[in-house]
Amino acid sequence: MPLAGGEQRIPILSPVFHCCAMTVLVFFRSSFGFHFLRPRSVFFAFSWAFVLFTIYAWNEPAVWSAYRPTCIFGIAAGALYWIHLSLAFANEWREKWRHDRHSGNSHILWILRLAGVPPTARLEGNIHLWVEPLLVLLCATALRLGWGELHLSRWLIFAAGCFWCKEMLNRWFDLRHRKKQKDIFDDAAATVEPLVPTVEQGPVRATRKERVKRTRNTEDADETARERHFAEILRLRLPYALERAEENYRALIRLEHPDATGEDSPEANARAAELNEAIEFFRELLRR
Repeated sequence: MPLAGGEQRIPILSPVFHCCAMTVLVFFRSSFGFHFLRPRSVFFAFSWAFVLFTIYAWNEPAVWSAYRPTCIFGIAAGALYWIHLSLAFANEWREKWRHDRHSGNSHILWILRLAGVPPTARLEGNIHLWVEPLLVLLCATALRLGWGELHLSRWLIFAAGCFWCKEMLNRWFDLRHRKKQKDIFDDAAATVEPLVPTVEQGPVRATRKERVKRTRNTEDADETARERHFAEILRLRLPYALERAEENYRALIRLEHPDATGEDSPEANARAAELNEAIEFFRELLRR
């Protein structure tokens, strides 16, 4: 089972979309993965530049009048970014992090939970792809039409486009990853031999007295059935080896665990729990 590769990106375009989208993304989400908040050097320069520009504009009444919304937005975005980065660093330090590339928890989902709407992976994906970029566009429209602001509204329109492109690329790469994962499982199912060959049963011999099955035989049969079931889950073939079981488990849990896939659903949690139960079974069996 090949391990999942690194993050798929388009050179130049993906970093540009990411940097522009992060200026508005920090307002909509929390609990980002540590690696998702890259590149830190760019945002350090961005934050420092806005501090200097705000100081300059504050001392120039004409500049402050024209760029006041832009300065407030830039200082707020920079502060939120460094707060998120500090929290991600603290979670890494305390070993309570989520997946390193986690794109954050949407505040809209938190509001929907309070309203009694159960969150799903599909709903979260649609919020990231459509709702959040649309809210940025609505803010830009309100600034342009309601207050006559020119500079910040232009940036928000540009950032909303980058935001949507970034999420569309994430959606496409996720679809491709799931397709490759399904192809791997289909190829494995087509090439791996059956674990236990079927045995043709002959005619039942006539007996005068029906035999009573012993409890021990029943327990052995149940143990064998569990062994077959867990071997299929971990893609194991006879003879079993603990090292092979551990390798398959690590590869499969990367593909199935909700923290790795971002699919926080009962089905994903059940698949991950089944993998954990299977590896514990083989650890005990093979060490014994």
